[in-house]
Amino acid sequence: MTRVVMARPAQVVHRGMELIGHPYAEVVAAARRQGVTVVEREAELVFPESGFSVWTARAGDDALPIVAAALGWHDA
Repeated sequence: MTRVVMARPAQVVHRGMELIGHPYAEVVAAARRQGVTVVEREAELVFPESGFSVWTARAGDDALPIVAAALGWHDA
C-alpha cells in the first residue's frame, strides 16, 4: 500500500467537512449526517468509498482532534 500523509498546516476538506483539527466525534457525526460511509478503527476513521482515512493521536477519546489524513487504498 502507498500512502500520502498530510498534517497541519494542511487543510483537508471532504464534502464540505473540514477534517484536520476537528474532534473525532464531530467528524463521525458530520459524515453520518451526510450519509458518508465511515468505518471506525483504533484512532482512525476510514472513508472506504473515497479511499482515505484520518487519524487522531490515540484511541479512546472522541474529543481529540483529527491530526492527519492519509490518502491511499484501504480495505474496509
